Amino acid sequence: MVAGTLIDAAQPNDAAAADALRLQVLNYIRAHLADPDLTRTHGCGALHGYRTLHRLFEHEPHTVTDYIRV
Repeated sequence: MVAGTLIDAAQPNDAAAADALRLQVLNYIRAHLADPDLTRTHGCGALHGYRTLHRLFEHEPHTVTDYIRV
């Protein structure tokens, strides 16, 4: 599964690691937009967990859910 290829970052230690992980999540979303089961918790949350996603996007202009809806 994709989760095995992504870095384990329950709490990214620095901005560069958070940026890299955020980019991986966005790439995953783009690759799976046609999947009707893609949601913040079911699809993306499986990668790193809901709390990690929330932390990664809390200071961004859009949430994970916003990107999925677009």
